[in-house]
Parts: sequence; C-alpha cells; structure tokens
Amino acid sequence: MGIHFQLDRFLFNRIFPFSFIIDRDLMIVGAGKSILKLFPDLEGSPFTDYFTIRRPRSAGKNFNSILEFTTQIFILKAINSKTDLQFRGEIIQLDDNKMLFIGSPWLTNPDDLKTHHLSLTDYALHDAVTDLLQVVKVKDIANADIKMLNDRLEESEGRYRELVEFGSDIIYKLDDKGCLTFVNDVGTKKMGYSKSEALGLHYSEFVFEDWVSTVDGNFIKMVQNNDQELYFEFPMKTKTGGQLWVGQHTQRITTGNDTYEIRAFAKDITERKLVELELESSELRLSNLISTLQAGVLVEDEKRRIVLTNPYFCELFNISAPPKALVGADCSNAAEESKLLFDNPKKFTDRIYEILKNRKIVLGDELHMVDGRILERDYTPIFSGDRYLGHLWQYRDLTEKVMVQKNLIKARKEAEAAREAEMQFLAHMSHEIRTPLNAITGMLHLLMETDLSNDQREFVEIQKSSTEILAGIINDVLDISKIESGKLELNLEKLDLNDLLKTVKNTFSHQLKGKSVSIGLKGLEENEYYLLGDKVLINQILFNIMGNAIKFTDKGSIDISANELNKTADSRTIKFKIKDTGIGISKDKQKLIFDRFKQADKQTSVRFGGTGLGLAITKKIIDFLGGEISVASTLGKGSEFSVTLDFKKTDEKITIKSDREIKVEQEELFSNMKFLVAEDNVMNTYYVRRILSKLNAEVDYVFNGLEALKNCSKKVYDLIFMDIRMPEMDGLTATKNIRTSGNLNKDTPILALTASAFASQIDKALDAGTNDFLSKPFTPPQLLTKMQEILGHSDVVDTKEKQDFKTLDETVLKELYGDDLEAAKDMFEIFLETNLPIFNDLEKHLIDNNWSTAREMTHKLKPSFSMIGLPKLTDQMATLENHCDNSNSEAYALYQSIKSDLDHALDSLFNLHGLKPISGE
Repeated sequence: MGIHFQLDRFLFNRIFPFSFIIDRDLMIVGAGKSILKLFPDLEGSPFTDYFTIRRPRSAGKNFNSILEFTTQIFILKAINSKTDLQFRGEIIQLDDNKMLFIGSPWLTNPDDLKTHHLSLTDYALHDAVTDLLQVVKVKDIANADIKMLNDRLEESEGRYRELVEFGSDIIYKLDDKGCLTFVNDVGTKKMGYSKSEALGLHYSEFVFEDWVSTVDGNFIKMVQNNDQELYFEFPMKTKTGGQLWVGQHTQRITTGNDTYEIRAFAKDITERKLVELELESSELRLSNLISTLQAGVLVEDEKRRIVLTNPYFCELFNISAPPKALVGADCSNAAEESKLLFDNPKKFTDRIYEILKNRKIVLGDELHMVDGRILERDYTPIFSGDRYLGHLWQYRDLTEKVMVQKNLIKARKEAEAAREAEMQFLAHMSHEIRTPLNAITGMLHLLMETDLSNDQREFVEIQKSSTEILAGIINDVLDISKIESGKLELNLEKLDLNDLLKTVKNTFSHQLKGKSVSIGLKGLEENEYYLLGDKVLINQILFNIMGNAIKFTDKGSIDISANELNKTADSRTIKFKIKDTGIGISKDKQKLIFDRFKQADKQTSVRFGGTGLGLAITKKIIDFLGGEISVASTLGKGSEFSVTLDFKKTDEKITIKSDREIKVEQEELFSNMKFLVAEDNVMNTYYVRRILSKLNAEVDYVFNGLEALKNCSKKVYDLIFMDIRMPEMDGLTATKNIRTSGNLNKDTPILALTASAFASQIDKALDAGTNDFLSKPFTPPQLLTKMQEILGHSDVVDTKEKQDFKTLDETVLKELYGDDLEAAKDMFEIFLETNLPIFNDLEKHLIDNNWSTAREMTHKLKPSFSMIGLPKLTDQMATLENHCDNSNSEAYALYQSIKSDLDHALDSLFNLHGLKPISGE
C-alpha cells in the first residue's frame, strides 16, 4: 500500500517554493512563496503574460498540448525580465482542469541571487543537487548563512533550556521502567530533592500510597492504548511527606525499537485544588443538609429551570421521580399544572406570578390544599450584584402545627373561661363572706369603745382576733390572685417610717397575750423628712412577716428595726429587719418558704395553720417594688427576715400630730358636708352610720341603686358611698347613670364599697365612674383616711402622669406672685372674665372641625393657664394646638379632658380665694 501525503499550504511552500498552478484557460491560479517574491502579481494573470516555453520546443500553447510533455524537463523564460531569468522544472497534471509547474530559477552565476533579491532560504532542500554547487563557490555567502542558522539554533536551544529549567511547571522524564531520567530545577525545588537524589528514583516514590493504583492505571492505560498524550490530576508527595497537587500533561515518546520514554509537564494546582475540595466538602454538607431538611426546597435559575431540589419536596407534592431526575426540568408552567392541588387555584397562580414579578423576599405565605393540608411558603430571589440568577422556594407542612395551635387556643379559651368562672365564684364567695365579716368587725370595733368588764373585753378580743385571722385568709387568696393577674398597682404617698413601724408594733402587741414574748422597736435614727412609698404594700410586707413571727414564737422576743443603707440628696435605701426567737427554719426548707402554699413541713401546717401564701405574696410584692428579701434562720433558735427597699425623699418635714389633733381635724374637715350611703346590708349600714355620726355631717341612707339614683337627682352631695352588689339596681349601674350629663351629682366623688376585692371587680367599678374603692371589712380609720384622700384633703401623691386638679400648683403661684395674694386674685378674676368664655367657645369650633380658628384660640389661651397655677393644663393645651394643626380627630376628646380638669381646678379657685362663678357656670 503506497504512502499517502496530504500537505497544507505551509509545507507545500517549503518543498516547492517556486511552483505555480495553471488552469485549463492557462490562467495562473496559485503560486509558491518564492516565485511571488519575484512576481508579486503572478496569481490571477495569464501564463503567457509572464512566460514562454523554451523547451520542449514542440510544446503547444494550450492546456492539452502542454500536458503531452509531462515526462520531459520544461525550461521557461520570464517575459519582460531585466535579466534572462529562466526556470527549470516539470509539469504535473493535478486533475482534468489543472496542472502544476514544479521547478526553480536556473542560475549559472551565484551573483544572480543578489540581483533577484533571493537567498538560500528561498530554495527548497531538494534543489541542493542542481544548484548548491554554484552557491557553494561563494564561500562568504555560504559561511554567513551557516553562521546565521547556527546562531538561530543556539538561541532557540537557549530559550528552550531556560523554559525547561526556569519555567513555572515541573518537567520530568521517565524511562520505560518508570524511573526518573530528567527533572528540571522547578521540580527539584518543589519536591524538596536535589537532582542527584531524584534521578533514578521510581515515580511511585513521589506518589502517596492510596494514589499509586490510580497513577499506575493512567500510565498503563497510556502505554496499552498507544495514547500519545494524557492529562490527569493527583497529589504528589514531597521528600518531607508534604502534599503537592499537580495537573499533569503526559506524553509517550518512542525512542527506538520497542522502547519509549514518558515526558511529563506538571503544573502546581494545590491552591485551586484545596479550594475545589473545600467547595466539594461544602456542597456535600449542603446537599446532606438539604436532603435531610424537614422542608421542601426547590431552586430555579433565571429561566425557571430546576437547579436543585430535595426528597422532602418530592414527598410533599407526591412526585415519584428522585430529586436528581428533576434537575434541568422547566418549571415555567408548574403553577398551572399544580394549581388544582390547592383549594383556591386562581389565587395560587396569581400569587406565584406576583411573587416572580416583584422579585422580593416573601416569608410565611400560607397555602391551603384540597386534601386539607396547610403549607407555608418562603421565596428568596438570588442576585449577583444587579444580575438576577434565579430563586429559592421553601415549603413547610404546617398542618400538625396549626392543629396544635388551634387546640392550644381552644384549651386556653377553656382555661380562661374556667378561670373566669373561678374568679366569679371567688368574687361571689368573697362578697358573701366579707359582707357579714365587715359588719362583725365593725361591730366589734364599736363594742370595744363601750364600757366592758374584763371578761367581756377578753371575749371581744378573741372574737376580733378570729375575724382578723379569717379576713387574713381571704385577703391572702385575693392578693395572690391580684398579683398573678398583673393588676397590682403602685400608689405613692408620704410616709413617716417610724410612725408606720410603731403602728405595726402596736397592732401585733395585743396578739401576744398568753405568750412570754416581748416586741422591741428600733426606728430610723434620722427621720426628719417624709419618704414616698406605697403604704398599703409596705404594711402588707411587714404585717405578713410579723404575723409569722407572732405565730411561730411562743417565748423570747421579736425585734423590729430599720436603718439606712444608702443616702443621696433625693433618695434613701432602707433595710427592715424582723428577728424572732421562734421555732426557726431548717436550711433545706429556707428556699421553699417563698413558694405558694409551701410551709416548712407538714407538722408546721397542722400545728400553726395558715394558707402558706403569706411569704409568697410578700416576695412578689417586694419584687414588684424592686426590693430584696432574705432570711437567716437556725432550727429551734429563731429567724431573721431582712427587707431592702428604695424610697424617694420629699422636701416636706415630718410634723407629729396627736390622735386628738387628728380627730379634731377630721371633724372640722367633714363638718356640714352632705354624704349619701347606698348599702343594702343592715349591719354594714349601722356600722357606717356610727362612724359618720361623729363627723357632724348630713348623711342620707338608701338600700339599693334605684333609691340612690332618685336621691342624686334631687340633692347635691359632697361624697357618695356606693355598695357594688345591691338589689333592684347594683352599684355599677347606679354609678353609670349618675355620671350622665343631666344628673346633679355627675361630678360628685363616688367611693365604691365592695366585699369583692378582686382586681377585675375593682376595674369594673372604676370603669363605671367611681373615683376609688374600699374593700370590706374596713376599720373606722381606714374609712376616714379614704374619705380624706378622695375629697382632696390628704397627702396622697398621684403617680400617674395626669395631674389631680382638685388643688392648684402652689409652687408656681409662689414663684409668680410671692405673698401678694391680691395680685393673684386679680389675675384669677381676669382669667374668669376674659379667657374662660373663650375656652368655652372653643368647643363648638372643635365640633365643627374649624381647625384654623380652633388653633388660634388654643394658642391664645395656652399661656394663661400657667398664670393661674395650672402649668399641666398649659402643656395639654400645647398638645391640643398640635392636634388642631394636624386636623386630628382626637382633639375634641382631649378638650373634654382639659375641661373636666379645669372644672375641678375652678372649684379650688373659688374655695381658696372666695371668688364667685360667672353666671351660667
């Protein structure tokens, strides 16, 4: 079988540089590189324009006649050439329409080379036999050309050596046994060997054991398949055992009969490979995470083709194909195809298109399916800079969670209903117990004021003590309920702590009869100023701790003390201690005593009784006040309870008044006042009647809400006592009716008397319009103190933001007028004559939404309130002005509030300065 060559143009030019192709029309359609050097425009020109045939002489001038002499030598002479340039060669037929002339210039003088701008490199190698003899005669030319070729060869070899030795790749050779025969400097440096150490080593020395089979397999495959080149990657082992990842191009080169060598070019890819391995590890972790995630995950590219999904997604939508099989699937019609799975198909598809259009994060979309399941869906768009890459859907099955939530809501409603029923029951029972208990307590107090024999007094004391125990148990239950419902409120008032401690001591002293126990008291050494605190709560704290001390101490002493721990210009930190010599508490039980219904042990409960709520209530109250409580106790030796509380200091100094002075003040305060008492219990009515009869006041008594309403429509009272539970009409309904605008007593203070001290019941009373409440059973001092508070003649401090306008701000008035009462009185009269009518006219503009006029009037009136000692109203008028600026619908409600406060303030104005209301006011 003959050898077939296929030459490209480059190789053809190297072999036949002076050739050209002639077509059937004798047009030159192709030419070699060297002949074009002589005749640049040769291609595309007629053959006869450039050459004549000198030999064979008989050759014709057409295509076929020339082809008849293809076995002879052709000599062609160039036409129009400056010299007699001739070409010698032969004609070869290429096909029916083309022939090829192959030859070279026929030069007899070597100088002709320079004449025609030719050199040896323009000739083909096969021309050496015919022309080289003439050229060799010119030694200078030959030597110069040879030297030039040698220089080029040396330069090329130098570049190659530099590339091999100092390039960035590892280059090495292996013989057919796999031993190293060459390695460049880069290789020895990276591998940590010298060349002498490396040469001769088998390649397996540079391969980790678990990679040897892989590398061997690649070399064997290359040899067996007779592959010329192969690329693979593996970690190469350095001399010190380090790892170097390489990407290796391997060539198999035949060196002789049945021998070959391996040449390898290995690039260091360690950095890239470590990143790939880390990425592969991360992808594996992510894949495992997504696969096990209890949420359906679907990732789509920007053309909505699936990139990733997980088994839970397939399970969620009953897709039988595995997740990998879905990769690449088109989801553009998925919404339409799956919409029938959902109970509102149109809503489902519209929402999908809306989300995809907006390309904004969506969380918690709830989907309801036809089969009853409820799914939750999240959508997250994926961007790289501003380029949108696709999005992620995440689906979760909420069915069970929703059912649990529904059951929880149902259970909570049932629990709330049960709690409400319990509260109603307790409230009812509290009322039924406390109402007669109030009468018993009250009658015992009154009985104690009569002449009694020693035996009678002892009997009364026992009854009184029993009622107090019963009342304490009821109060404990109510208090813990109030605290746990979050209804506990802070009511600050001025306190004389030493006086308060004396009251605690005196209250409990009478309970020590029959016990060999003394009570000691050490008050504050410096007690010059009043402190602000909630008297009721602090009393409750001390009473609960003292009650325990009395209960558990049969002999010895109980010591009450108070001392300052810290003192600043406007605050005090006080530590109260109550130390007894009672039964004590074991260490392991000391942490339990502040828990509900917990006592030290069963024997304690059996022997001493009690609910186990007292200290639990005490702890919660102290926490509410921001204080701390601790106990130090030794079993059989006694206990010491410590309570630390912070107080604000007032600027008012303590003045000590005798009981007689206080009684006289009360009698003078309530003298000639008009009171209405609405109470259906005869004993309670008699009890209140006895207390009020000593005040020189006018008192009317009714037995239900209807009668109270009738009285209030005929007569104006200074204070109304309203029992909550009454026949015919209860106290709440009666209060609401009295508060209507047409009733004479719509602004009269109403004190609710309730045997139900639950926070919910008290809230209802306050919402109905009562000003305050007093829980039954109450003592005469408690009733009188509450009357003072509600009529604005006590030292109660209101902690709410809203100011109590029953009295004017005397500090402001002092700053404005000093001791010039006439000037102040003149200012008040000006206000009543000029500003008050404007204020009354403001109402109609607010009703008609005449915002501009209302704002001007408000702005004009605003500063005048401070001038009469009502700076808080100035602030509220500023808020009203702002409402008018913004056309705020809340403006009228705020005006009504200001008007109510102003009415109270005007009462004080008239009383304090003897002014008379303007006609019609």
